[in-house]
Amino acid sequence: MAEQQKVQPEFKSVTVRHEGTQIVLPDKMNFITAIKWLTRRMEEDERMIDIHETVDCLPLEGAYAMGKAIKNLFGFYDATRFSSPTWLGLEIGFGQTDQVLWGTFNIPGVEGEIATSYEVANGEIKFCIEGSIRKKCQHLLNDLLAETRRIVVEESIYKGQAIHLTFPEIGSRSFNPILFQYHFMDLSKVDPNQLIFPETTHTLVHDTLFAPLLYTDAVRKAGIPLKRGILLEGQYGCGKTLTQAVAAKHAAANNWTFYSLSDTGRLAEAMQVALKNQPAVIAAEDIDRTDKNGGRNDTMNTLLNTIDGATFKDAEIIVVLTTNHVENITKAMLRPGRLDAVIPVRPPDAAAVDKLIKLYARGLIDPFESLEQVSTELAGQIPAVIREVVERSKLSAIARLKGQGELSLAEGDLMVAAIGMMDHLALMAPEVVDTRSNREKAAAILAASIEAKKVSDKQLVSSFATN
Repeated sequence: MAEQQKVQPEFKSVTVRHEGTQIVLPDKMNFITAIKWLTRRMEEDERMIDIHETVDCLPLEGAYAMGKAIKNLFGFYDATRFSSPTWLGLEIGFGQTDQVLWGTFNIPGVEGEIATSYEVANGEIKFCIEGSIRKKCQHLLNDLLAETRRIVVEESIYKGQAIHLTFPEIGSRSFNPILFQYHFMDLSKVDPNQLIFPETTHTLVHDTLFAPLLYTDAVRKAGIPLKRGILLEGQYGCGKTLTQAVAAKHAAANNWTFYSLSDTGRLAEAMQVALKNQPAVIAAEDIDRTDKNGGRNDTMNTLLNTIDGATFKDAEIIVVLTTNHVENITKAMLRPGRLDAVIPVRPPDAAAVDKLIKLYARGLIDPFESLEQVSTELAGQIPAVIREVVERSKLSAIARLKGQGELSLAEGDLMVAAIGMMDHLALMAPEVVDTRSNREKAAAILAASIEAKKVSDKQLVSSFATN
């Protein structure tokens, strides 16, 4: 026996594999050494180990994916196995909510407890699980984590959807995971046919913004980058917001993820989020609120560097920004490569007014009725004014028909309403304040008087010459 132990080699590492019905020992390992190794392995397997694993997603999004992973791997999701569960509502679509278990739980076949939690890394809040389990069960937990991460990436509840993107502040008080979820946009009432522009604007919007969403494969095939920056600029009420809504509708219908960003100052963070669910569109209004008076403040510098950054060089992310005051946007922001297109969104011309009147009238106008006069009268007014003219014209039509028969609109009805509306708008026009000094006003009056006398003298000379 002593001789056998003398020739017994040293075993630095031995693995145990469960297979078949035989106990197989490494070559030259005796029973005593085998028992020692098996005892050591048993003690190691029974040891409790701490777990802290992070999944790159929002907390409830991760808990939702983990619930699906438990079902996929173990065939059931037994809430009774949770030692201190809480049901929390997670929005998984517009008007759709599912209940997610949050708290301490047990995995089938895993000895120990795990708790859902969160972690803040690089300013982002992420889902994580932590707790203590026996080491022999670690492979089951690893399988669950792998499946959870796969679901987050391949079956994301946000990919290909239109969502409102917000970034709640992470306070020092007790954490509430319900606050950290995205909310889905209601696109059911968005009608692309209501987006009516002058022809030039219509073409620019369709070709520059909508075409990449509608014909993505063709754009890729042509080698055209899908990383784009687009600025919609123009006065309030001309269709910039509706353009974004229609873009959201097209995006969701063509497997693009659309993010409506409430705070333009968080664009850099939004682009990091969009990377996870490409191709994606980020829409943010009123960029001039971030870049006031063309100043290169810290927020704008971050925004510019993000758009230019190497991280997003090959990204398929379209950024759509709007402004009512393009004159306030820094020239560095307008450079091609940061903004690939600046689209002027102007009030409708006569041709667009004609289409808008027919849209708002909803079949009350005879197809052969000429609207040339009223369309010319209303050219340059925002769509809200045109809609109100159509509504007011219905009263004129009712009076004309003496309340009899089916309601129909004629151009005369529309003209009555249009003239009344123009008078109404004139009353609302801001009063022009003369800021000149009395001396400047007197000089202007004198100059006008001299000019008028010159004109009068010329007319008098001309009259004598004729006679």
